Amino acid sequence: MTSNKKKTSSYRRLKSAKIIQTIEILHQRINERFPNSGLSDVCLELHDLATETKDKIAWIQQPNYLLRTVTGILVILLIFTSLSLVASFEFSKLLEGNFGDFENLEALTGIIIALGATAYFFITFEDRIKRHRALESLRDLKAIAHVIDMHQLTKDPSKLVQGIVSTKSSPPMDMNAPNLIRYLDYCTEMLSLI
Repeated sequence: MTSNKKKTSSYRRLKSAKIIQTIEILHQRINERFPNSGLSDVCLELHDLATETKDKIAWIQQPNYLLRTVTGILVILLIFTSLSLVASFEFSKLLEGNFGDFENLEALTGIIIALGATAYFFITFEDRIKRHRALESLRDLKAIAHVIDMHQLTKDPSKLVQGIVSTKSSPPMDMNAPNLIRYLDYCTEMLSLI
């Protein structure tokens, strides 16, 4: 049972090095069959993007100790400021019924809430920076997926069937059936590697 668990867990994470290696091999295959083609260029771009993504993942996984230290100091200062404001407030005057003191208490509450929101902003700052970098990478991957799809738009296998009449604006079909099948397979492989 233990070996089965270990075997299963290795399939729950993607390994960047393996993905990059697979993209390199795919690029070689595409370049051998369709040298200097746009699809080959797209695969090369996918390789560059995979390498950049690997570096971004490493950056995201590393804690930013400088930012955490500055955040910790700022949060401690905010807590100290809140406590000193509360300590300086004379709660005994509230019992006398002076309305000015109630206004002061309301202002103090507002200040403490604002300081708490500021502390929350600083505490979550590192996560927001990292989330932004991750979303940038996802947008890049989405864009290249669209480019791969666009390469497939003019490659319609039904045009190889006899009897299909092209129009004036139909894109020319300059591939035979085996090359068209291989081309579409390469597109599918690239999409699966995104």
